[in-house]
Amino acid sequence: MINPDFEKEIDITIKKAAEPQNNNSVVIIGDINEKLINEAQKHGINLAGYRHNIDIYGIKHSLKRHGNKDREKLQGQLPITAKDIKNAMEYVYKYNSCSFGEKNEQGRDIIKLYKQMPDGYMLYIEEIRTKRHTLTLNSMRKYKNPKK
Repeated sequence: MINPDFEKEIDITIKKAAEPQNNNSVVIIGDINEKLINEAQKHGINLAGYRHNIDIYGIKHSLKRHGNKDREKLQGQLPITAKDIKNAMEYVYKYNSCSFGEKNEQGRDIIKLYKQMPDGYMLYIEEIRTKRHTLTLNSMRKYKNPKK
């Protein structure tokens, strides 16, 4: 099931993420789909019953570490914006490819979802939280198409 209030809830949570306090808030995107469950099973990961979600920490990280236009340009990337975060459903349900087998800085397993965009592609990284049965936004990066 997809969260019918996602757009309203993500707007509120993005605003909260801009505040200096660290009061966490979580927005459920929805249940993961069969496509991702099947991909994960090929790698020995059981994601049946898991949901996609976004918390304030994933938003803060994505905007703070990957939202600076000048810094991202030096790395050949485009800056992450609030609009990119609002488009999360597009990345988690309509991704073009995915990869498994890596860990984040905290040592937790992650899933990388790649979504082709008109001007490049989005890398949407989710942390697998087994205790809560969630795939939670860990980070995002936006790459522009290479010049031909």
